[in-house]
Amino acid sequence: QSAVIVPHSGDPNIYYIFTVDNCQDNLVNGFRYSKVDLTLDDGNGGIDPAEKNVQLNSGVLVAEKVTAVKHASQAAYWVITHEWGNNNYDVYKIGVGGIITTPQIYSAGSNHTGGIDCGYNMGNARGYLKASPDGTKLACAIGRSTKVDLMNFDAETGEITLIQTID
Repeated sequence: QSAVIVPHSGDPNIYYIFTVDNCQDNLVNGFRYSKVDLTLDDGNGGIDPAEKNVQLNSGVLVAEKVTAVKHASQAAYWVITHEWGNNNYDVYKIGVGGIITTPQIYSAGSNHTGGIDCGYNMGNARGYLKASPDGTKLACAIGRSTKVDLMNFDAETGEITLIQTID
């Protein structure tokens, strides 16, 4: 999972593309977003140059996992990533005012760790982070570790809590 696209809640012409780096680049480019404005280029749409590849949570390596969940109010979204080297989930709120760029951080489940290359251990940076259709649960597959973390997700607050780890 290298990207997710989320609409702006207050403007039907604005979308955000969130991207994570890959293990081939040692995850050094982190978590970024670009703002798409469908009114640019005479209505053909384009990337807002002022908000292109903006890094979030600078200096923090992020695993190749990103997902989005609709806020309980239905008027906002949560975008969720997993940091590399620990068990922290970074949760960002996207609402009518745009992106809140300081994440809520929740420690839950397994550490995502391994080597510094794209070999066997860095394969743990890969995997899926998936929300249930109703947005109340998350599942995180941790690459080559054979582990899957199952968590509760509070779509009102963004809080993540571990249910169990399956190995």
